[in-house]
Amino acid sequence: MNSDHLNRWLTLGANIGVLIGIFILIAEFRQNYEITRAQTRTELTQSLLDLLALSASNKELAEIIVRDNRGEDLTDAEKHMLATRNESVISYWQNVHYQGRIGMYDEGEFSKHIQMMGRVLNVSPGLVRYWCEDRDNYPEVFADEINRLISADSCKE
Repeated sequence: MNSDHLNRWLTLGANIGVLIGIFILIAEFRQNYEITRAQTRTELTQSLLDLLALSASNKELAEIIVRDNRGEDLTDAEKHMLATRNESVISYWQNVHYQGRIGMYDEGEFSKHIQMMGRVLNVSPGLVRYWCEDRDNYPEVFADEINRLISADSCKE
């Protein structure tokens, strides 16, 4: 009986140890998730700052964007610069959209990002034109979101 009693206590102790280990593991997973979330958000913010700095610090690009929004003709080199910038903006938005869909933003914060995208599109006819030409290259769920933000006749030929 003594060894049976001892085995029960040892088994109970081992089971308690396993439970404690599981709780510690769950806590570590949650902590890692929060760290990953913070890193992702930091990287997204840095990407946005880089995009903003590009237009703010590059007078030539800023002038090209303004001319494109007015519908003025651009040289092939200017079109290339603008296409690269537009692709960067849309790729950034796609990343934000994806991160929002998987829960890296809370709903209120994510909806503010979507509103910001709509405001930018509203004052950027050149970016809308670019989107209309290139939208088939994006995942449908993202394309639907951007299409919802622009007027229905924006992409009609």
